[in-house]
Amino acid sequence: MIADEKSPAISQDQTANAPEKRLMRAILLFALAGSMLYLTSAAGIGTEDSAELGAGARLLTMVHAPGYPLYLIAGHIAERFSEFPGRGLVLFSVVTGAFSVALLYFLLAPRFGIHSARAGALSLLFSKNFWVIEIPDFAFES
Repeated sequence: MIADEKSPAISQDQTANAPEKRLMRAILLFALAGSMLYLTSAAGIGTEDSAELGAGARLLTMVHAPGYPLYLIAGHIAERFSEFPGRGLVLFSVVTGAFSVALLYFLLAPRFGIHSARAGALSLLFSKNFWVIEIPDFAFES
């Protein structure tokens, strides 16, 4: 007797974790995180290091050691989108923060499932330490 050559049954969790659906959920998380961070972001330059880095990015000059050259270059590009000093860096922080939440979900979903990945990404988004680092324009959040 010849055995039936049926394809193995695909579970609902496997179809829910398909790369296209995972990417779409990551994009939705990016939009959610971006809107939450934007609504609570600072209006412009903060104090101390934020002001120094904002000026360094605006004028493309080196600041104190270690200087954060990649951050200053990316910040200089972001500053071109804003007429207010420092606001471009804040928007840059919003985008990189939202991207980190979406990337965490996208990387965790195949290994741990969509529910655990969503819980991990939302835990990062709403954790106090993430907000304290992400909202002002600092070099070490990007």
